[in-house]
Amino acid sequence: MPTENGPAAQERRIYTVGELNRAIQSALKVSFPAAVRVRGEVQRLSHNRSGHIYFELHGQENGATLQIKVAALKWDRSRFGLDRYFDGTDPDLQLQDKLEVCIEGVVDFYPNFGSLSLKMVGVDKSFTLGQLEARRREVLAWLKREGMLELNAAAPLAAVPLRVGLVTSAGSAAEHDFLSGLRASPWRFVVERADCRMMGDAMVAQVVAALGALAASGVDVVVVTRGGGSRADLSWFDNQDVAAAVARCPVPVITAIGHEIDRSIADVVAQVSCKTPTAAARHLVDRYGERGSVYDGWTPVPGAAEGFKRVREKRSDILLFAGEPHEDPLVIEAASDLALNSDFISRGYTIIWAAKELGAKTFVHISFPRHMSYETLGLRRQIMEQACKD
Repeated sequence: MPTENGPAAQERRIYTVGELNRAIQSALKVSFPAAVRVRGEVQRLSHNRSGHIYFELHGQENGATLQIKVAALKWDRSRFGLDRYFDGTDPDLQLQDKLEVCIEGVVDFYPNFGSLSLKMVGVDKSFTLGQLEARRREVLAWLKREGMLELNAAAPLAAVPLRVGLVTSAGSAAEHDFLSGLRASPWRFVVERADCRMMGDAMVAQVVAALGALAASGVDVVVVTRGGGSRADLSWFDNQDVAAAVARCPVPVITAIGHEIDRSIADVVAQVSCKTPTAAARHLVDRYGERGSVYDGWTPVPGAAEGFKRVREKRSDILLFAGEPHEDPLVIEAASDLALNSDFISRGYTIIWAAKELGAKTFVHISFPRHMSYETLGLRRQIMEQACKD
C-alpha cells in the first residue's frame, strides 16, 4: 500500500471546490447534452419575488422517496410558452402539488452553490392526462362493483326544495353566481353554506365532511359547485372518497363543477349535473314551475303559520301565499312560500300574477268575512277575477 510520500500520492490531484464543481458541470453536459424527460409528482411548488417558479419532482424507489429540484425560470417560461401551465389558462393542465407529470428539462449544475436542478423547457400533457384517465376508470369500476353509480339518483327530492345545502369556497364567483340565481326568484330559499376548498390536499376531507353534515342538518338538497378550471383541476372530483360521499348522500346532490366539456365522477354519481352554478340555481327555481295549485291565505290570522305547516306536511305540491300577517312576520314567512305586504287594489293582481308565473293550474283564495264587509270581499273577488282574465 503506497505511503503519503510515494508515487501515487504525488500523482493524486487535489481539487479546489470551484474546480470540482466545474468538472461536475462539464461531465453533466457531456452525459446530458440535450433536454431529458422526467416523470414524478409535483411537490412544494412556489413562486419567488423575482418571478421564477420552483418545485420538486418526487419519485418512489425501493421504499425511499427520491427528489430533484425543478426551476421554471421566468425567461424560460416566456421563451417556451410555459406560463399557461401555471396560471390556469391552459384548458387541460395546471401544475399543482400532488399532480403526476412528465417534465422536459435541461439538467443543470450551478457550480457556485454545487446544486443540481432541472431547468424546465416543456411539459408532456398527454402523460398527465393519461394518468388521470386511468385513475378515473379505476374509480368508476369500483363504484360500479359497489352498486353506487345510481345510488344518489334514487334519493327522494322534495317537491319544493327550499332548504339548500351549499358546498363551495366562501366568497368565490361560484358562490356569488349560485346565490344570485336564487335571490332573483321570488321564493324564499334558505341556504346553509359549507366553506370548502375546491382543489388541493384539504379538499377531499372537507367536501366529504360537508356532505355528511349538511345531510344531517335536514336540508332538502345539497349543491356542490365551483368555478371553471383545467381538466387537471377537475380531477379532484374524480377522487374515490368524494365520489362515494356524493353517491351515499341520503339527500339529492346537484353538482355544478363549472366545466363545459368534461364530466367528473362526482357529476356521474350525483342526481343532477349542471354545467354552471347559475344553471344549478335555475334548476331549483324551475322546480316551482311544476307546482299544480296555490293556497292563498292573504290575511293570515293568528295560527295561520301552524296551519301552513300542516298543509306543507300533507301537500308539498301546494304553494302557500301570505300577506298582512296578524302574527310574527318571521314566523309566517318561514312557513309560507311567498309573504308580501301591498295595498288593497294591487294585492289581488299580485297574487294572481305570482300564481301564473309558477305555472299553477288551480287557484284557491280563502278569506274570512268576520274581519271585512261583504262589499269589500266582493270587490276583492272582482279584482281577482279580472286579473285572471287579463
